[in-house]
Amino acid sequence: MSAGSATPSLSATRSNPFWLDWTSLEWTVLAICVALGALNLWAPFTWDQAIFAMGGERLLHGGLLYRDYWDTKQPGIFWFYELGIRLFGLSEEGVHALELIWFTAFAALLLTSLRRWFDNRWGAAVATLLIVGFYWAVTEDWHQTQPEGLVVFPFFVSVWFANEAARRGKSAAGGSGAFPFWVIAGFANGVVGTFKLLLVVLPAICWAMALLSRWRDPRPGRLRDVLLGKAGLALGFVIPLAAMVLALQAHGVMREAWAAWVEFPKRIAPMIHGFPLKSLKESFGWFFERWSSLLAPALIGAWTGWRGKRSLLTTQMLVWIVACFPLILIQRFSGWEYHLWLFLLPLGLLAAQGLDAVARPLRELRPPNSPAERRILLALAVALVFVNPLASVFTKGAALAKDQFVRTPALRHRHLLRASRGSAYFRFENEGAFLREASARPGPIFVVGNPLVYWLSGRRQSVPRTGGILTEYYTADDWNDAVSHLDATSTPYIFIEPTESGLLQSERPRSDNFLAMLDQRYRVMRTDTYGTWFERVAPAMTAAPARP
Repeated sequence: MSAGSATPSLSATRSNPFWLDWTSLEWTVLAICVALGALNLWAPFTWDQAIFAMGGERLLHGGLLYRDYWDTKQPGIFWFYELGIRLFGLSEEGVHALELIWFTAFAALLLTSLRRWFDNRWGAAVATLLIVGFYWAVTEDWHQTQPEGLVVFPFFVSVWFANEAARRGKSAAGGSGAFPFWVIAGFANGVVGTFKLLLVVLPAICWAMALLSRWRDPRPGRLRDVLLGKAGLALGFVIPLAAMVLALQAHGVMREAWAAWVEFPKRIAPMIHGFPLKSLKESFGWFFERWSSLLAPALIGAWTGWRGKRSLLTTQMLVWIVACFPLILIQRFSGWEYHLWLFLLPLGLLAAQGLDAVARPLRELRPPNSPAERRILLALAVALVFVNPLASVFTKGAALAKDQFVRTPALRHRHLLRASRGSAYFRFENEGAFLREASARPGPIFVVGNPLVYWLSGRRQSVPRTGGILTEYYTADDWNDAVSHLDATSTPYIFIEPTESGLLQSERPRSDNFLAMLDQRYRVMRTDTYGTWFERVAPAMTAAPARP
C-alpha cells in the first residue's frame, strides 16, 4: 500500500472467510503467539489470582459474589475465572488455558483487521507480536490474568470499530451502515466495564475523538452520523452492563455490589494520604527494564503517523498514553506493575507503525547490496532491539525444559515452586500443609494475610471478606462481622501474617472485638517467620461444616 492510499478498512470486500485469506505469515505469527502463551500455562498464582480463583470456585458452587465472597472489583474477572475452572478444572493451567484462548482470539483479530493498515503486509503481524506476543513474553506470575491485561482485547475492539464506523460515516454511502460498528464499539467497552468500571474512560476518549473527526468532516450528513454514533455507542455500552446489573439483581446482591464498588471506596478515600510512591517506583522500574524496546519504535511511529492516513489512530493512542497516568494515580492504594498493561495497546500499535515506517529506508541501506543480506541485517537489528523480551522468552522456555515440560504431577509441582516469585508457593504451601492431613479439623479457615494459604491448602474462607484485602481500612463493624462469621462457622483455624499482626494492634480500638475473640476462643498452635496459626478451643465445635 502506498503512503498516499485511502484509509484502510476493517471490512474491505472479500468473498472468503479470513482464515482462507491468510498466508503462511499470519498462520506463523498466530502459532508463535500460541507457543509463547503455552510457556505461561503453568505460571503459579499470586495474591490476586488466588483471590479471583477462590471467588470463581465459590460462584461455581452456588456462592454469591459480594455476599458469600466479597471484593471491590466488578464481577467480570470472577466470571472469567469461573469459566476457566468450569471448562478446564480448578488449577492454574485451567484458568491460564482460557486466557490463552482469549489472547489467541485477540491475535487473530489483530492479524485480520490490521492487514491493510500498514504500508507493508507484515505490519499487522508485527503489531500482533508487539501486543499479544509482547504480553506473553514479559508477563510474570504476578502480572498474568489480571483485569488490566485481559481488557486489552475489548480495548482494541472498541477503538478499532469506532474508527471504522467513523470512516464509514465519511464514505459516499452515508453513515447508516456504520451503526452496527458503533454498537460493537460500545459493547466492547461495556465488557471492559464488567471487569473494571474505571477503565471505560480510555475507549470513551477515543470515541469522542472519532466522533469529532466525523463532525469536522465537511461531507454531508455529519449531524446524522454523529447522532447515530452516539446512539450506537450508548446502546452497545449498556447491553453488557445492564446484563451484569440484572444478573446481580436476580441474585439479590445488587445493594451489596453497590456498597463494594461505590460506598467502600468513598469511605476509605479520606483515609488514604499521598501516593504509593514505593509501588510506583518499582512498577515503572519494571516497565523501563522490560518495556524499553517498545519506546524508540513507538516514538518513530507517533512522529510518522501524526499526519496522513494514520493521524486519528495515532492521536488517539498518544492521548490514551497521557490519560493512563491519572488513571493509575487515582488508584492511590495500589500502583502495581500489572496496572501498566494499560500502555500495551497504544505502545504496541505505535511501535508497529514505527517499524513499518523505517522498513523502506533501512532496506535501501548500502552496503550490503544483496536483498537477502539486507533482510538478515534488518532481522538481526530488530532482534537486538527486542533482546530483553526475547531473553525472557528464553528463560521461560529453559525453565519448562528443565522441568521436562511438566509431564507429571511431581514435575508440575516442582515447576510451580520454582517459578513462584519470592518463593511464595513454597512458603504458603508449607504453612497450610497440615490442613491436608487426615488429623486436621475440617471446615473453612480465616487468613489475615496472603490468600495463597487458602488456595494451596484447599480450604475455603469462613468470612466473605478475606483478611488480606485492605485490612487497614476495616471498620469496627467489619471486624465485628468477621467475628460473627467465625463464631457461626466455628472456624477451626486462623492464620495471621506478622505484618498483619502488627496492623491489628495499630487498628485498636476498631479491632478490639476480633483480638478479644482470638484471645478467648483460640490458642496459638505455632509461630514461625511467616506467621502464626491459631486453633479454636472454645466453645467446642459442633456440627462442623464438611471439608470443602
